[in-house]
Amino acid sequence: MMRALYPQLAGTVELFPDLNYSVAVVLMLVGTDMCCGVLGFDFPPGALAGAMGVLFAFGMLSSVLRGTNRDPEDSDGRDPEREDAGDGGGVYGSSAAVGDAGALSP
Repeated sequence: MMRALYPQLAGTVELFPDLNYSVAVVLMLVGTDMCCGVLGFDFPPGALAGAMGVLFAFGMLSSVLRGTNRDPEDSDGRDPEREDAGDGGGVYGSSAAVGDAGALSP
């Protein structure tokens, strides 16, 4: 069941960073279930599915309450912490990069 949820979780984790912790707990729960299954004790599937739903909901709610969730409409692929001062700094094809290349020639 976790394998079927992975594509959905991959995109959702970007929106809700605290969901990473929920995924870690779910993976530990599934691993514990597998180990207990070897010993002859299986957890009820409904209980595992319910626990997964509660943990995922808790991770999303935690991100929203803490204010760490990201708005998908605001993400344009740029890192706001790496914004340049407008000099083109390292942008491919920028005028600053062309001027620097000319300075290197003999």
